[in-house]
Amino acid sequence: MTDKIIAKHWSEVDRGEWDKLAPNFSPKELASNGDGSIIVVKHALKSLQAMRDIYKKPLRINSAYRDVAYNKKIGGEPNSQHTLGLAFDIHIKDKEMGRELESIAKKCGAGGIGRYATFIHVDFRPRKANGKLYEWGVW
Repeated sequence: MTDKIIAKHWSEVDRGEWDKLAPNFSPKELASNGDGSIIVVKHALKSLQAMRDIYKKPLRINSAYRDVAYNKKIGGEPNSQHTLGLAFDIHIKDKEMGRELESIAKKCGAGGIGRYATFIHVDFRPRKANGKLYEWGVW
């Protein structure tokens, strides 16, 4: 059994398995905005769902998995956590919402947090050897 959900197109994802891991998210909303493919690491998907469960309100995902060509097209980092199926950019309406989601993400095992004006980047890579997160941006 693989630790990832992988499909050439989001419409090919096994919804039985998916819905057990993340009932509040669809494969389509987490698939690449480029070719529609999807790779998502299961523990990252479960952690995203845990964030939603704690927040108790819908989360709007701006970007999740990105195929390499699409990531390059939009100027993403070549080794982006998005291309590995570990990252989610979540829309925020204001800094207060961003701070709240950051706190929740840390509780849910985030390894990376990026702070932006209109979204928060959350990824579930392993933390640094000293236990600290990869962090950038300020509120």
